Amino acid sequence: MLHIDNLDSVLRDGALYSKNKMSSRAYVSIANSEVQARRAAKHVPQSGRLLHDYVPLYFGNRTPMVADLEEQNESIIFFRFSLEVLTLPGV
Repeated sequence: MLHIDNLDSVLRDGALYSKNKMSSRAYVSIANSEVQARRAAKHVPQSGRLLHDYVPLYFGNRTPMVADLEEQNESIIFFRFSLEVLTLPGV
C-alpha cells in the first residue's frame, strides 16, 4: 500500500523498499507518525534487524491502517501479489 505519488519510482525501480532504505529518498508517506515511532526501535528476533529494515505486508483488505486512511482512499494504491513471490531470491 502506498501513496499514488510514489508509484512512478516503484515502477522505475521495479521494487518496494523498507522505511530505512527510503530514509534518503523523497517520497510521500501515508504512515502514522506515532506508530512509526514505536516501530523504529523494534528488532525482529529471528534476524536481529530493525522492523524498519523490512517492507510491511498486509494480509487482509481491512487493516486498522486502511480504516485510518479512509479519507485518502483516492490517493492510495494497493499491490496484490501471490505469496509465492516471497520465495524469490532477494525477497
